[in-house]
Amino acid sequence: MELDFQEWALAAIVAITLVALIGFFFTKGSGFGGYSTSTLLLLLVVGLSGILLTSGHLSGQVFANIFFAVIGFAGGLFAGREAAQRKRGGPEPPASGGEARDAAGLEA
Repeated sequence: MELDFQEWALAAIVAITLVALIGFFFTKGSGFGGYSTSTLLLLLVVGLSGILLTSGHLSGQVFANIFFAVIGFAGGLFAGREAAQRKRGGPEPPASGGEARDAAGLEA
């Protein structure tokens, strides 16, 4: 049985998707919050659309639109997470120009 390029590509995309999903569950912390749910959704959408593209059930233009939507959603997800960390009193970003300041605002 000889596999052509399309079948090899489909097998590779399925394997990469499965490895990404298994890796997600191995590295995920306890609980299943909004960030974990969104990350899982992004993995599933990219994996399923890649499988559909390779199998010929999805056009390249539609796949590109899905991929750009996923990139935009992921950017908003990470930007929102950074804003939430700042709101909770997470580590403060360094002062502009690279100068370090102590608690009283004096340069170190």
